[in-house]
Amino acid sequence: MSNIENLRLEIQTWSLTNFGVQRSKYDQTVVLGHLAPLLGVAEEAGEYSQACEKGCLSGKKDAIADMVIFLFDFASRLDINFESYTVESSKGREVLQQEIGILFHHVLKMHQGIRGYDDKEFALTEIKESIFSVFDVLHEVCNQVGVSDPFSLATETFMKTVSKRDWSNKPEDGGNHNHEAV
Repeated sequence: MSNIENLRLEIQTWSLTNFGVQRSKYDQTVVLGHLAPLLGVAEEAGEYSQACEKGCLSGKKDAIADMVIFLFDFASRLDINFESYTVESSKGREVLQQEIGILFHHVLKMHQGIRGYDDKEFALTEIKESIFSVFDVLHEVCNQVGVSDPFSLATETFMKTVSKRDWSNKPEDGGNHNHEAV
């Protein structure tokens, strides 16, 4: 089993312990499931853009790590693993929003059941390939901010900070481990 697959499984365990099925606190009848971490990916993409505007290197690194953690949680909730992932070249930061938008497109069409996405195997294959494309872009982004790869960054962030949070018992701040809420 690869290191990234091991990390995905650790994040899956932590997330299920802390958030369960991801029931909405706004409307208790809504179960967000895999959609909650997908929304987190978009949130972190926005934080990455803000960090770029401010020239904040630590903010960029934090957002990259959190995007990877959210992507791992999202994939786990759809039973997607990363054994087959290999890095491919990407166009860099300028396509990050585009690749995330494509991922959202695949998920939306799957839930709408249109354009062939009513075929679960097809839909999950498209989503997995899209996640891999986001990872490829994040590799390039890491090179631009002086980090070896997004998975090392996510591993460090998860092990040092995120895994220590206990959102189920401390919903106001997860125990505040000196890091933005994931």
